[in-house]
Amino acid sequence: MAPKPKVPFALHRALRLRASVDVAQGVAVALSPDGAHALALRGEWTDRRVDLVALADGSVAGTFTPPPECALEGVAWSRDGRRWAAAGQRFEGDTRVGLVFVGDREGLALTTSAKLSRYGAVSRNALARVAPPVVFAPDGDIVVVRIAGVDDRSAIAHVSREGVREQWLPAGECDLYALAFGDDGALYTATGDAGDVGGTAWYAPGADAPRGRAVWAAGCALVPGRRGVWVVGMPKYAWRVAPGASTPLAHAKQSRLDRARVLRARAKGRWDEGYLDDLIARIEADLDRVTYHTDYDSVRVCEGVEPVDGARCFEHEMLWETSYADRFGDDDAIVSDGVAVALWRDDGAAITRTLLADDVQRATHRTARIAGLSTAGDTLALLWKRDARGAATALSLFEVDRAAL
Repeated sequence: MAPKPKVPFALHRALRLRASVDVAQGVAVALSPDGAHALALRGEWTDRRVDLVALADGSVAGTFTPPPECALEGVAWSRDGRRWAAAGQRFEGDTRVGLVFVGDREGLALTTSAKLSRYGAVSRNALARVAPPVVFAPDGDIVVVRIAGVDDRSAIAHVSREGVREQWLPAGECDLYALAFGDDGALYTATGDAGDVGGTAWYAPGADAPRGRAVWAAGCALVPGRRGVWVVGMPKYAWRVAPGASTPLAHAKQSRLDRARVLRARAKGRWDEGYLDDLIARIEADLDRVTYHTDYDSVRVCEGVEPVDGARCFEHEMLWETSYADRFGDDDAIVSDGVAVALWRDDGAAITRTLLADDVQRATHRTARIAGLSTAGDTLALLWKRDARGAATALSLFEVDRAAL
């Protein structure tokens, strides 16, 4: 498969385009751990399927088509790459139920399917797509699915060949936006809000109650690493949740302001211009506020986040909500807001953020072209729209030269 010569991004010298594959109506992508295949979720809302794309030549090595009227929303691989999973929803009368499918890699052969009593996936503001609702436990035997926004409650569904266990969280907890298994075997959940009933919680294997909670660490996506879990996706603030004493907030006002001005300089539409003008004014005046939930319905407005043990907070240049993030190497994260792609690294003393790719023709989430992100080894995959509606999409594969970073 010969590389396509052009992508609509300015690239860091550490990025080399390897190949591009046309994926019509692509909405999500997940690379297999060995980087040889990709799960491509594609199609219209209630007419989606999963293709197993062989990245060596772009051919489709298998396809899974769900039952009629099932809207798939996410796909995942087991850590050993032998199994795949997909989850979504279907209306039965006025009730949204969840559907979960698990299978073997070879040809996407289905081995397990399950129905959840309810289903919900929350979103907000500029969040173009929710984080994948389905993840594998480290042993690959259990699939965990996130349910949120059902009668003001969230749940964690555990699916195995033996059946389904739905773990409904107490009423009054904030909605779940993401989940992931850490390298320590714990299940981490993140909400989109800080608070006594929000932030990031972690559960010991099989536990019904959290072992701990970082109340300020709100986010839209979770990325596990060797030394902790990245909590990403909120404007301005991101977190590293890991054992240790609290540390001072790492500020980035100037770099955030610089980035906003770069975007404003290339904005073309009236909406983008007005949005960025307001954003720049807010950054200059330090007008960002944080809401803290004491329970689901009660909040207090804070001037900023507060330090907590076990969670390290830093400011960053992603200026609106995003769920596009994945692990890179042992302990780093690659994050995108739909316009830019950045590598975040934590050396224990400081967190650095390197711009890897930038869509120099786009300025805000409203016209963002990037629709998906996944990594495997030194490979970065970006799913991006060739047209405004996303009917024509491409999956571009880049090699990341670590020595050039």
